[in-house]
Amino acid sequence: MPGVVLVQGVSVAAILRAAGEEFFFRGFLGGLLLRRWGLWAGNTFQAALFLLPHVVLLSFDAHLWPVLPVQFLGGWILGAVRFRSGSVIECSVLHAALNIGIGLLAG
Repeated sequence: MPGVVLVQGVSVAAILRAAGEEFFFRGFLGGLLLRRWGLWAGNTFQAALFLLPHVVLLSFDAHLWPVLPVQFLGGWILGAVRFRSGSVIECSVLHAALNIGIGLLAG
């Protein structure tokens, strides 16, 4: 059953990573920026900041550049969820589900 353990380990890592990103980007930064600048400006800025660490993907393969607009859009949507709900819990669950789904599709 090593495959089951691997999948569970990867799933737990995806969940924890998503929760950490959400608490920082949507909870801390998003909370500050959304209160200060509102949904459109504050959320766009936090989505741009969320994109920066994902640019590292290009160091693995320059052909991954189409992923970057998707990352920005995902960050913006998650920020809007944070704005509407007032919580990062929904964002964390959604982010983790997306990460696991993409991981399963990528194989």
